[in-house]
Parts: sequence; structure tokens; C-alpha cells
Amino acid sequence: MEAKKREELLAAYSDVFSQNGDVKACGRKKCMELISICSKCSPSNYKSFGDLSTGIMKVPHIKELIEEEFPEVIFRERFLHVFDENGHLKIDPEKQNPMIKSLLIVASKLDPSFSQGPGSPATFDEETQNAIKVLYCSLVSIK
Repeated sequence: MEAKKREELLAAYSDVFSQNGDVKACGRKKCMELISICSKCSPSNYKSFGDLSTGIMKVPHIKELIEEEFPEVIFRERFLHVFDENGHLKIDPEKQNPMIKSLLIVASKLDPSFSQGPGSPATFDEETQNAIKVLYCSLVSIK
């Protein structure tokens, strides 16, 4: 994807989604703009990103496109669901939380050391948690 389209996509996404990935109260027009930009930027035309007439988004499809183009953004969102901004766990790592697995999968896209093999994320032990925090700190300047 060309640089201008990438910038436009990231700006539109940031207008609609918060730092932790929740939808902002931004209004229907911003959502319709994001749907339109996603449709133009998508490498495959078979996906619908939402309804342009209503602004109702297909969030999973939008997140999938963003993860392809900006994995660091999705990593930040998932990090903020697992840890607070001070790096303290918000969820119990002993429970099989899908957000932890998802965080590790995206982390392995940014740094292959988080993978134990094809499609197999690392365990969520203390060493991995600390490495995840270091990776997050290196990316905090991302909008």
C-alpha cells in the first residue's frame, strides 16, 4: 500500500478507535469515512468493512486490515487490555484468557522471539511479560 493511503487509513482509524481499541463516540460520518478508506485500501475486495449509508462498521474486518498494515497498533490495543499503562496485569494470567493469546500472536509478528514455532505463541511467564512490556515501551510513541 502506498504511503499516502497508509497515512489516511491510520488517521481515519485513530479518529474512530481509542488507544485501547474501543470505538470512540466520534459520530456516524467518521465511521463512514473509515469504512470507505478501508474499502479503498484493502488488498482484497471481497470483504465488507461496513455499511456506507449507515456507518455501521464490521469491526473485525477493520481490525484485520489494520493488523495487516499496522500490527503495532493492534499490539498496543491488546497490551492495554492485558496490562494497565503502568505495566501491571489487569487479568489473571493463570486463566486461559483469549486476549493474552492474541497479544502474544501479534507480538510474534513484531518480534519472532515471541513465537515457539509456526502459529505457536510463547508462554505467558514472567520473562515473557517483561519482554512484552519492553516491546510496548518501544512502541508507545505510536498514535
